[in-house]
Amino acid sequence: MMQDEVVIITGTSRGLGGELARALELRSAKVIQVPLEEDLDALVGEVVQRYGKVDVLVNAASLECSG
Repeated sequence: MMQDEVVIITGTSRGLGGELARALELRSAKVIQVPLEEDLDALVGEVVQRYGKVDVLVNAASLECSG
């Protein structure tokens, strides 16, 4: 059970990150979704200040390259 776990996930707009965020929210985790342009260091500081901890950090962000 992930109840009361604090999880930060990057790359939640689609794919693995999005599916993981939805699955953890169904298990009552506190999921913080990170936009690509967000300053991750500042965000982690804010999350720790608010919740007192970060239990899991998932980097699921990716960039598509072509050519």
